[in-house]
Amino acid sequence: MVSDVHTVNAEHWRNAAFLTVKRCAHVLGVSAAAVYKLRKEGVLEFRRVAGRSQVTVDSVVALVESAEPWEAAQRGGRGRGTQQAKESEVWG
Repeated sequence: MVSDVHTVNAEHWRNAAFLTVKRCAHVLGVSAAAVYKLRKEGVLEFRRVAGRSQVTVDSVVALVESAEPWEAAQRGGRGRGTQQAKESEVWG
């Protein structure tokens, strides 16, 4: 039941025209500083609404939809293989 509440809240932001920087950071799972960095890089679009900086929902949706699928990195594979070889030498 709790997951249903999170799903509703997670989708609710898509119905707004703008998000505060704080809410945008929450939706993206990043810091407010990262939101400003994404703006500087041209990834997110800001508007001034009633004297406050707001992030356009369209730019947040575009970022979310363009995100690449996550895959585990293969880093450390060689190290783990070396460690396993050492352990099998010791323990047989």
